[in-house]
Amino acid sequence: MDEVFWSNVLKRWSDASENVIILKKELVKVHEERELYRGLVDSLRKIDVRGSRQSTEGESLLHSHTRINSLLDNERDGSTVTDELQDAEVGLNKAKEEYRRLQQGLASSIEEIKALKLENDRLAIERGQQISELQAELADTKNICRRQGEELQKREATEKTAANFEGSSKPAFASPSQKGKTPEKEFEDLKRTLEATQMENHNLREELATTRDKLQKAEDSSKALLSSIIKLQTITRHSTPTAPLSWSINPLRPNSRGSSRKLSFSSIGQSKNSISIEHRRALQDATPHINDNTIVRESISQFHFVLPLERQKILVELPLVPVPEVDTKQNAFDRDFLKAALSDGMQSLIKYLPKDRIDKTIVSSYLCPTLNHHPWCPSSPGQHGFLFVGLGKERNSYKSPVIRNLFVGLPKGPTMTRMFRYLGRYKVSRVEPLAVEEWLSLSTDVKSTYVKLTKDKAKDTRTPEDILQAYDKGDLVVPCVLLQYMGFDDPFHAGLLSYMKAANNLNKD
Repeated sequence: MDEVFWSNVLKRWSDASENVIILKKELVKVHEERELYRGLVDSLRKIDVRGSRQSTEGESLLHSHTRINSLLDNERDGSTVTDELQDAEVGLNKAKEEYRRLQQGLASSIEEIKALKLENDRLAIERGQQISELQAELADTKNICRRQGEELQKREATEKTAANFEGSSKPAFASPSQKGKTPEKEFEDLKRTLEATQMENHNLREELATTRDKLQKAEDSSKALLSSIIKLQTITRHSTPTAPLSWSINPLRPNSRGSSRKLSFSSIGQSKNSISIEHRRALQDATPHINDNTIVRESISQFHFVLPLERQKILVELPLVPVPEVDTKQNAFDRDFLKAALSDGMQSLIKYLPKDRIDKTIVSSYLCPTLNHHPWCPSSPGQHGFLFVGLGKERNSYKSPVIRNLFVGLPKGPTMTRMFRYLGRYKVSRVEPLAVEEWLSLSTDVKSTYVKLTKDKAKDTRTPEDILQAYDKGDLVVPCVLLQYMGFDDPFHAGLLSYMKAANNLNKD
């Protein structure tokens, strides 16, 4: 009904507006004609004062009077139009006032509708809450009824058992001690037997729970012992052993089961026998001119650190790989020797390698990290570890695993000469960067060295203090790669020793 009313009001208001516009135009036209005719009347009156004119002029004047009379009549009609316009304007004003009143009523109706909607939403929420509470109460009631029904069934079963026992007991088969028992006593005996059985079951459950707790504690102790052993091996991994290492930390894996995971000394012997006689002689005859002072005795206190637990888990899960015996004193090369032997496509080293082992891609690609810059790096063949690699141009390296020969740089000895130890072939792959806790666990020297490396390689314009603070907060992270031991390249190592022996003999000559 409101829409029909408002449409009628708007239609009447638009029709009245159009009529007002038309009438105003006609009124302006009538006013113009009135002014024209008033001028003519004034001129005629002046002519009448001056005197009579010729008859032709009189006729024209008569004609003019006739026109004037008609104009006066039109003027009276114009006044009528003006009155109509005024009436129309009054009606239009009334329509506008009615329109405003209805608009105010519409606004109040909209506000009332909004309030009703809010009230409806509130009631719906309350209804939902009440329904949820009723459903919960219904579920509780059902559970109570179910438990009561189960208890009732148990009671009925007990009573039925007692009744069956009472009905099945016959005097001919009853023992002398039972012949004198009444059904009530037999029921009491059954009840006591049931209670004793329930008590025994309860004790067995408690014993089972205690056994489970002990088993859990034993597993936790085993895990703690495993972690302690890994930490001890991590602490001593950088110390120079008196005897060559033959195993990596992987035999400590708790899930290393099955014949495929077991390594015997015969397998190591087979690995040793795979070395040709020529390269065995090279291993025995190579006597490099290295003083004992250049072989660094790395102390545990100097490289005491604990590998984070998450990193330890990664290393423990890596597969087992046999490690041959390696003479630590012979397995030491300086940087200049490695550059001469492995640069320029290994032209100097190729003739010392077996013909079937010349793999330029693997041999010419090698890594030479130092322990004082990379404390998580392996220090002996067979060990796994991590490198902090990925700054500057190296940020996109090792996203796909690659094989590299690894030479680890030992700390400088009394002669201030850094020697590099060959550890074998390693698979290098990108892993998660260091967390803030892992970064904070590093020594101050390692962090200072890495801050300087960040400033140089990443072209960081900040001060070293600001860079260190960014690492401490986690705004910067240390990129990390995993070094997985794949095996010891005996022919390659023997070729290095043969080349070093030939170079030493050449220097003597």
